[in-house]
Amino acid sequence: MATPNFVPQREIGFVKEGSVAGTGLNEPVSPSLYLAGLVAVLAAVYAVNFGLESASFGTFSIVGITLGFATSYWMRWRGTANRSLQIPVLLIVVLLIAGMAASERGMDWLWPSSVSGDRQKAGQVLLTWLLLLLSFLLNSNGAVLFCVVPSFAMLALVSQSNTDSEIQNSFLLFVTATTFLMVHDNFLRTRQFQAKGRTETQEKQLFGGQFQLAALCVMGALVFANVVAVPLKTIGMSVFSPSALSSLSSSTDKSNSMAASTLQVSENSSVELATGPVPVSDTVLMRVIAARGVNWRGTTFDLYTGTRFENSDTRRASIEPAETESTVQMKEAEYRGLGGNAPDRTLSGRLFVLPSSRLEIPSLEMENPHILTQTFRIMGGTFSQLYGATSVTRVLANVPHLDVQSAGGMLPGGALPQSFEYQVTSAVPDDDVAHLQAASSDIKDVPNAIQDRYLQLGKDNANLRRIANSVVRGQKNNHDKVRALVDYIGKTCKYNLQSPRAPRDRDLVEYFLMDSKMGYCDSFGASLVMLCRYAGIPARLVSGFLPGDFKEGAYVVKEKHKHIWTEVFFPK
Repeated sequence: MATPNFVPQREIGFVKEGSVAGTGLNEPVSPSLYLAGLVAVLAAVYAVNFGLESASFGTFSIVGITLGFATSYWMRWRGTANRSLQIPVLLIVVLLIAGMAASERGMDWLWPSSVSGDRQKAGQVLLTWLLLLLSFLLNSNGAVLFCVVPSFAMLALVSQSNTDSEIQNSFLLFVTATTFLMVHDNFLRTRQFQAKGRTETQEKQLFGGQFQLAALCVMGALVFANVVAVPLKTIGMSVFSPSALSSLSSSTDKSNSMAASTLQVSENSSVELATGPVPVSDTVLMRVIAARGVNWRGTTFDLYTGTRFENSDTRRASIEPAETESTVQMKEAEYRGLGGNAPDRTLSGRLFVLPSSRLEIPSLEMENPHILTQTFRIMGGTFSQLYGATSVTRVLANVPHLDVQSAGGMLPGGALPQSFEYQVTSAVPDDDVAHLQAASSDIKDVPNAIQDRYLQLGKDNANLRRIANSVVRGQKNNHDKVRALVDYIGKTCKYNLQSPRAPRDRDLVEYFLMDSKMGYCDSFGASLVMLCRYAGIPARLVSGFLPGDFKEGAYVVKEKHKHIWTEVFFPK
């Protein structure tokens, strides 16, 4: 009988056995195990750095953790004693302390400046440092497996405030690497303790079987992740997130943003600026059919106090329907100037003709306006506000009456149910660059009511006046001045939804432009409004929604599309 050809265990799969000094363990040292652990950890670290937007800290943490994994593997492979790790571990602790102390001095590679005042980001950075420390202490397979725990916590913190596809891809990579890590560790332990004497073919079958099991576990984990995602997010927000945010001028309940039926969607009479990180979600709120996508306005703000924008005039007028239970068909003429086709449908309801506001130019007096009809369908949330493109001229809705605010808000007098539809017709101002450049830049051509409301400065700020005058110097018309201001803000400041809360004892526009240089839409919009005003150009802050994602013939508007922007007045 032929003698079976046994393959020594130490020659299978590039695995080395040996007693690891200082651990008391005798287990295989597998490069595949360390590589899978490194991929899982780096997936979480990438997600954190994607939100921090600090290239220096990202490079430092990724390189440091990679070096730590390589060092730990090499030391185990060589059988080096644990005491040899004391120096790199001590160095990491010193760097962590120095980084926290140096965060105000711009040493982003140690402790990103964007973390200041943000508990959620601080938690993510601390977990990153923990992984960096652990990466040099991986003296057993169990230690490699433990790295999955802080990595998962990091991904949970990041995903609660960022729904970007990059974060989702990082989670998928993490799940895949972690699953393989656990299956491979089980394979190593099984092979170590089982009786020896398997043939080479049996060894290959056992080694290959772990990949099949890993694939099944990945699919199961992805399904399970959808089940636990909401409670994990809720727990994370309760621990790390600041209080409810009003910076987007919406009374939406952010803590329940995954439950569409509980969202309260309306506009406030004021908007606080730079109140801290903003969580967003993909909850669908509206579906809009229109020939073009524009911003859907909710209300406007004119008075700047230094920390917020307000409506200085909160008066409202109750509009009675011009026709009762009428049926109005969308007309092809309303689309002709936009190159669109008239929808083949009608909408029943009451027709409300809105009076001209002294803060808007009547559609008949506009130069080359685009008449745009929009049909809104409520898909999620509870709305107490109607939205529409700027300069609304009529509303078709099945409501008993409509209140119109001086600031442009349209209130139906109650909550609107799911699937409620209404139609808005707007006169959208011409945005042709040549026409805007040809518009008058003489302040005398601006109506007095618009001058009084949209040129007010509040407390004069010498720094903002200096910036505005410096940026627009040499520009020949108001359009080019505004374009220069937009470019200046875009180059000076960085958009970041995780920006910390700004101090309340500072002029927030000045603080944004000169100190923090980081914020989101409210800071950018408010800064452009005030710089335009200091340059003598009427401007106002506006709250509403971005057009949304165009899909299957309509614009799908989600909670994350809540937005604040600037509107600038151009006379003929």
